[in-house]
Amino acid sequence: MPRRRAVSPIEIVLIVAIICLLVAIAFPWFSGAGRQQAAYDARRALENLRDAEDAHFAKHHAYAVLGDTTMDYHVPPSIHITIGGDGLSSGRGWNATAVASAVTCYVGVGADTVIGNVHTSDGHVICP
Repeated sequence: MPRRRAVSPIEIVLIVAIICLLVAIAFPWFSGAGRQQAAYDARRALENLRDAEDAHFAKHHAYAVLGDTTMDYHVPPSIHITIGGDGLSSGRGWNATAVASAVTCYVGVGADTVIGNVHTSDGHVICP
């Protein structure tokens, strides 16, 4: 029967070093995944809002405010959305901001495509 050899301390140190290296490589990827998901959720919420506003405008010739029962849109619970703009009731345009975790995204349509210092392309969602 062959004799069993014990694991040396150098082998243990090498195994621990390899594990630490793998964790160091994987940690930034996993920590960024939450931010990427939040940006995706905020972007998707604004895209859905834009589509709902377009449908509302086609029927009523005016944009809707959040909570308007004539607009078919429900705000996702994990996202805070604000909507406004001088052209909201006149149909000239609107803008909206979505905040999910630490990510803020913007969209603007028509006359109100400037939100703070962010200039959105007409109807395109921006997550700087």
